[in-house]
Amino acid sequence: VVIAQIITGLATLVVASILIWQMTIQKKTLDIAHKDADAQLSLDSVKSRRDFLYKQLDNNDLKELFQNKEKYKDLNENEKQILSKYLRPQFIQITTEYRLGRFDNANFEPKIIWKALYKNTLLNSKLEQDFYRIHRKWLLQEFHLTPFLAECADKAYEELTGEKIGNQDGYSSR
Repeated sequence: VVIAQIITGLATLVVASILIWQMTIQKKTLDIAHKDADAQLSLDSVKSRRDFLYKQLDNNDLKELFQNKEKYKDLNENEKQILSKYLRPQFIQITTEYRLGRFDNANFEPKIIWKALYKNTLLNSKLEQDFYRIHRKWLLQEFHLTPFLAECADKAYEELTGEKIGNQDGYSSR
């Protein structure tokens, strides 16, 4: 009976060891898959931003807008629709990237990264700045910008234009 108990105990120990070893392998596999998914997300994001910027060059309507107009009020209804359809996906992308923790592991202060993203993609022309100023409250609500993202966008706007923005709707930039 004692020998049977020792054999049963050893068998249990061997099975437990194998299960622990399999869990370790599975964790390593999941870590690799996570890194691969993060890398793919990064590459897709870069491609999306590149496509967004090239759209200005390839689309004659957009090219004309950015070359000839500085104020949103100077746009006709069709031009306003073109601009809105151009900018909305970028606001969605920034919000989604933030929600997914896109730059959580970056070696920079998060506000610097997000502010630069707004400056370089959505606020890099007078027309885009005017669009943001006019539609800011709607954009914050429509795209569910967190107070952090709203602050980054507002600071980017203020640095580019020298004008204060925000503070009236609970999304303070202070």
